[in-house]
Amino acid sequence: MTVKELIERLLDEPMNSEVMIHTPIKHIDRFGQEVNGYAFHIDDVEHWSKYTTFLNFIDYRKGADDDEV
Repeated sequence: MTVKELIERLLDEPMNSEVMIHTPIKHIDRFGQEVNGYAFHIDDVEHWSKYTTFLNFIDYRKGADDDEV
């Protein structure tokens, strides 16, 4: 998705709504209920090159750095 495409999609949303990143991986929460995905707050936006922009977030899931999610 390009920045232009992202902006065009976001323009249809309320301007004061929170933007988050979501992954559709189903998991069992701490109450034993199946949950559809993980959601993350965007911490920062970085411009790395002419063709690349990063939306940065912290993956707070247990073992995320070790691929033990």
